[in-house]
Amino acid sequence: MFDSAQDADDLARRLQKNGYSTSISKDAPYRVWVGGYLDRPTAEQLVRNLQQLGFTATLVP
Repeated sequence: MFDSAQDADDLARRLQKNGYSTSISKDAPYRVWVGGYLDRPTAEQLVRNLQQLGFTATLVP
């Protein structure tokens, strides 16, 4: 989560450069969401992939 919209936007751009689809929540604290509606195993794999790239990722149901 970010207090700054710019920080969230910077992260979203970094993720997009790695081929991920992103969206940012409209209000603070800003969250950067990756992917869309995924089943649990696919979402867990996404988190592992992001972590391997050095991103901090959390699975949120």
